[in-house]
Amino acid sequence: VTGLGAIGLLAVQIFKAMGAKNIIASDIVAEKLSLALEMGATRAVNVAVESLEEVLDSMKGADVVFESSGSNPAKLSAVRIAKGRGTVLLVGTSPRNITFEASLFERITRKELNIVGSWMNYSAPWPGSEWETAVWMLKEGLINTDSLTTHRYGIEDFQKGLDVIFGGKELFIKVIVTPSQEIL
Repeated sequence: VTGLGAIGLLAVQIFKAMGAKNIIASDIVAEKLSLALEMGATRAVNVAVESLEEVLDSMKGADVVFESSGSNPAKLSAVRIAKGRGTVLLVGTSPRNITFEASLFERITRKELNIVGSWMNYSAPWPGSEWETAVWMLKEGLINTDSLTTHRYGIEDFQKGLDVIFGGKELFIKVIVTPSQEIL
């Protein structure tokens, strides 16, 4: 799992619930890496100081690479670390165009990789059952969202929530703004 925001940290928990034996989590923020280990990752890699490609190369690659950072270098790395006939799941959105060398495209074809994009914000009219599955996992205690919510504000402090998100001064995973403090 590359990128340990809310989606990446949920993915760690879901992979654990699905019985994955080795869950490698990567990010550049130490606190998020620690949280990923608490949530079920078996190894945390700070890609600012350690090569994810070297770690995965020693493990013969990853069956599934879940890219949720949105970082273009992470997307390119995902192709490199996936094992033959593996799956690269691209979830993180990218604010910039992405280009890659012909050798990387050749790697995709020679390794026969499955590249899958995923966008989820509403199921209907899609015939999936993603929301029902998510609710079931929450009810069964298979995933925990409590530690993902790092900040809570009432509507009167909406601007404070925006300042956390866009200010770049505080670590956050999810900021929740509710209609009133009484709901908190």
